[in-house]
Amino acid sequence: MQELIKLTKNLHILYVEDEESSRVQLSEIFELLFESVNTAFDGEDAYAKYQEKHYDIIITDINMPRMNGLELIKKIKLQNSLQNFIIISAHNNYDYLNQAKTDGVDNFIIKPLKMQQLFSVLTKVSQDIHRLKDRI
Repeated sequence: MQELIKLTKNLHILYVEDEESSRVQLSEIFELLFESVNTAFDGEDAYAKYQEKHYDIIITDINMPRMNGLELIKKIKLQNSLQNFIIISAHNNYDYLNQAKTDGVDNFIIKPLKMQQLFSVLTKVSQDIHRLKDRI
């Protein structure tokens, strides 16, 4: 856990989840790890927040009202092809996951959420971010 905190303590995330109880619970965990955590209740809300601030990682559900997670990813990738995404979803449907991979996302966590899996994916993505920053 300490290694993860070292990697994430200076990073900013946007967590997109339409289910309020999940959004509140998980954002409390994220606040222990990241410098800043913003939340959004659907893709449209997330996209509006993305226009106002840089996020190192966007963590999103897939199935949401108004704009789903896959639509959000496509829209943001048009602006920033290097944006890091993690999908947390109850959908383990091959079509959804295949579409996300096509859109450049290969970090998936299938609900029900297991903390060890979450921490593992966060570590991987955070290491990738630091490697890219070190090259710049």
